[in-house]
Formats: sequence, C-alpha cells, structure tokens
Amino acid sequence: MSSENKKPYPYPQDIGGLLASWSRNTGYQTPSPEPYQSELFQALKTVLPTAELITEKAMLSTAREVIAKCKKDNLACISIDNVYMPQITDKGSNYLDVTRLVDKSLNPIGLGQRNLASGELRCQLKKLAECLGNKPAIIYDDVAWEGSTMSLVIDMARQAGINLKEVVVAIGIGEALQVIQDKGLPCKATYYYPEIIDTVSERDFMVGSPSSGRTIQTDSGAMGAPYIKPLGNPEKWASIPSEKVDSFSLWALTIASEFWSKAETLSQTSIPTWDLEKPPFLLPVSSSVCNALNQIMKY
Repeated sequence: MSSENKKPYPYPQDIGGLLASWSRNTGYQTPSPEPYQSELFQALKTVLPTAELITEKAMLSTAREVIAKCKKDNLACISIDNVYMPQITDKGSNYLDVTRLVDKSLNPIGLGQRNLASGELRCQLKKLAECLGNKPAIIYDDVAWEGSTMSLVIDMARQAGINLKEVVVAIGIGEALQVIQDKGLPCKATYYYPEIIDTVSERDFMVGSPSSGRTIQTDSGAMGAPYIKPLGNPEKWASIPSEKVDSFSLWALTIASEFWSKAETLSQTSIPTWDLEKPPFLLPVSSSVCNALNQIMKY
C-alpha cells in the first residue's frame, strides 16, 4: 500500500437522524438503519481499507458542546452544518444555507443554496448581522477539509460586521484548520487529521437519504447527485478507486434498494421518488423508489 493510500478516510454516520426526521414529516415508516449502515461501511472498507467510522452519536456530541459553550459564554452560534445541529432540541443556532452545486451534467458550478428562498450567502449574513448586533459568535461545522467554504463564510461574515471569536468543527483536516488560523481565528476540532485521502458523509452514499449528494437546482426545486454511479461521480467526489467504482456503486444501490423495499413494506404503500426530501436528479421518476433503483441497477 502506497503512503497516499495509508492516509485515513474519515466517514461520519448521519442517516439515522435524517431518516427519522423525514419519516416524522412524511408519515412513511422506515426500518432501523443500523443493518444498512453496517453494510454500507463494510462496502466502503472493502474499497478503502483506511476508512474510519465516526458515529452519529459522536458527531452530535460536538454540536451539543458548541451549544453549551455558547450558553455559558453568551455567544451566538452560526452553524454551517445542516445535519447534526438541527437534531438538537435546545439548539439556539443560526443556520447558513450554503452547499456545493453541480449542473445537470454533474459539473461543479461553485457554492450556492439548497433552498433558493434562503438568498445568497452575503444576504444571509447581512440579515444575521442585523439580528446579532454586537454579540460575538462561534462558527460551527461538521467537517472542515479544504477550508474554501469556511474561508468564504469568515470573510463575508466579517464584511457584514459579525464579531467572530472562534471556529469549532467535529472533523478538522490540517489544511482547513491552517486556513482558519491564518484568518486570525482559533479553531477546535474534535477529530483532527493532518492529512486524509478524502472524507465523505454516510448520506452521500445512501440513495434517497435526505441531504444526500451534491445539489442540483431545477425548476422543481433542489435535487441531489449521490456519490455513486450513475447518479454522481464517486471517483472524483469520493476518491473511490476507478477500478472499484462499478462494484462499490452496485453494492450501495443494492443496500438502498433493500432499505427502501423494507420502508415500503412497513408503510404498506409505495414511496414515490418525488416524496424523497432530495430526489436524485438522475434517478428514474417512479411511483416506487424501489422500482426506480432496480431500474438503474439493470444498466
């Protein structure tokens, strides 16, 4: 194994809370995610042996610590994370809607919003600055890797007049933390990695999960591009070795098909693809998400 391939691959779990929230909101029933999470991680470990599992409980712990610190020190929390922090009942966070966008051909087109109603990032921060006044703030995110998104948020927040004191992340990679520190802000990471192969959240490999994949804005709203073939680009977006992309993608699709089949059984009805919170853009439109998944697995 080359030195590059010996680097870790942090893999945070997150579909448990996301699917539970979706189930409450829609009335559909979903099975316990644990068996499917285990299978998905096994599939990833097969193609990337240095993958390191970080549990959802551990990721949520950092978010709770941030809220506790903000209460103790009378700070505002500005959360870039839209997965873990929303699961905390007594949160008191201010959310920024910013994500990586791709076009309909899956080509990157920079940062944007999941919800167009949120407005551009600069406008979001201007409104937030008006609400916070002089109250100092912490920026929180689940993962900081390259640091480009965090750098942009810091710069725009300062331009808006927000008094930033610190950055806290659950998973922090050396280069991102250096970017933050170069901005003159201390940065705390619960899980610190000097270097990694890549880091991808569980939801990005689980077709149909809320918040799964990169975002594609369409006339029908935000749709997703999960990090598996043919719905996304696992080689470029998740560093899956090219010779293993097909087998890994088929494994992930099979796991998703099994999960949604069980969900339809428990719900005693078919679950249409358009009822998913973030329907995959390239997934066939169908009155049954299972039928749609089985259809693309034939190719």
